[in-house]
Amino acid sequence: MGDTVSVRMLILKHSPEDSAMSNRDADLAIDAVDSAKAKGLDIQVIGNYFCTDRAGVKFAHQCPIFQGPKRTQPRFESPRNAEFNEILRSAESEKYSKLKDFVVDHMKLNAKANDTLLLFSIGHGSPDGYLANIGSRRDVLQSFTDAAKEAKQRVLWWSLSCYGCAGLPEVPSELAPMFSIVTSSAADYESSEGVQGRIMDEVFQSIISKDKSLDDDGNGLITGKEVKSYFRNANIPHDGGGPIAHSQDATCIFGYDGDISWDI
Repeated sequence: MGDTVSVRMLILKHSPEDSAMSNRDADLAIDAVDSAKAKGLDIQVIGNYFCTDRAGVKFAHQCPIFQGPKRTQPRFESPRNAEFNEILRSAESEKYSKLKDFVVDHMKLNAKANDTLLLFSIGHGSPDGYLANIGSRRDVLQSFTDAAKEAKQRVLWWSLSCYGCAGLPEVPSELAPMFSIVTSSAADYESSEGVQGRIMDEVFQSIISKDKSLDDDGNGLITGKEVKSYFRNANIPHDGGGPIAHSQDATCIFGYDGDISWDI
């Protein structure tokens, strides 16, 4: 199974007031990538971006779970971090188009045919469907799906935020074959730190080992149905009702058999 899978990870952290939490969760994901890469999986991190201030956005809801120190340094800073912060400070009328273009640029970076871009966003989420310093989940999803459509890129948006399903619309049907979502929690639950990177590690290791609990038919293609079953039944951390996979059952999230194309 692992020999048909190619993954690139883009990390977007959008809550500076809890940067220690964001950086630690990002580091867990980077550790998972490094471990899987050392074992032969075709996987890499192509960007690690973080918000340096509140970006001029008022966000009243504060996550009560986080209790650690308020600052740590990121593992590494990607060269376009200042640009990422300028996007977050942009007016609402410009922000989502700029965010889409920023993500499209990264979709082209080290791209391989039919690989998966794992877009890992980390930061506060509110019960009314708002992601701190970015905007509503609806608008963020629109930016990400527009980027996937423009770049013809298969995407798994893995969102770590409290109330992870609140205000999250369904992926447009015409994009469902190429765009899936994992949320860290249900709409009425908070999310804990230090969990999602561990789950990613389990997923990557299951791909490498050709674990039937993830690829139950052994065909090397990991579908939405298989990921949902894996999240329910595998020996992985569960927190806040999550992780929750939002995908059509037939959507291929990881893997390639030569028959997939994004004719959109």
